[in-house]
Amino acid sequence: MRRFTASFLFKSLTMKNLVTILLIIYSSINLHGQYKIYYTVKKKISNKNLEADGVLQFNVNEKKSIFYLSQYKNLIKKNYEIKENGDTIKVLHNNSICQDKKGYFYDYKNNNRTLLLYDVVCDSKTLISDKLKYPVWKVEKNSFKYKKWNVYKATATINDRNWNVLFTKDEPEIQNAGPWLFVGLPGLIVSASNDQDIYTFDITKIEKNNRTKIAEPKFFRTANFKQYSDRAISSNKRRMAKKISQEYNIPEKEVNLSGSPKYETLDFIEK
Repeated sequence: MRRFTASFLFKSLTMKNLVTILLIIYSSINLHGQYKIYYTVKKKISNKNLEADGVLQFNVNEKKSIFYLSQYKNLIKKNYEIKENGDTIKVLHNNSICQDKKGYFYDYKNNNRTLLLYDVVCDSKTLISDKLKYPVWKVEKNSFKYKKWNVYKATATINDRNWNVLFTKDEPEIQNAGPWLFVGLPGLIVSASNDQDIYTFDITKIEKNNRTKIAEPKFFRTANFKQYSDRAISSNKRRMAKKISQEYNIPEKEVNLSGSPKYETLDFIEK
């Protein structure tokens, strides 16, 4: 029978303790600098608020982030319809509306971004990969209190809209990353709205040390941003013409859309 000496037992326990300590240190390093930040995103239209969920995942060490944006939750409810003339929502049945999440991926170290977008229906889903584009921010010097945060105001024009953004330096690890296209600010974004208050972003919760791995979106259909937006605008015109043709019993080719409102989404405005 093997005899265990006090010296052997001490060494064995010491080794186990060392392994445990190393695992704790590894886990702390691996998890340090990972954040999951939740936002409520609203769109005001026809005196109603459409509401979506946004989640920003940010890894400080890898210098990568991805923002996932859900479909507007109101639109997938039964019999929910917007009556605004010319709006795509008016000319689609609820079960046709895509319920997938959009993705906005940023690799700050390599100065790249990848967007996975769709225009209302899932068949329009497109992958857009290009160089990271920072908005030209104007940041006010003085801070003030907003809810529990000490915030600064920043403004920028992004995709033909003027945006007002509030960010805080109370979370010093969070730099550059933000929801949607709000990147390049020296702090955590807590609120954002365009100057007409059609779109708003508001932070709801922060989770630290999250294990979620940040992965770049993949998809078979690719395009540049202009190709994607041009295709979306053309598709919207076809949907509107078809709907009007059915409502008024006239041929689609005779439908005149020249006076219809310009098509707009969070990601672009028809010019």
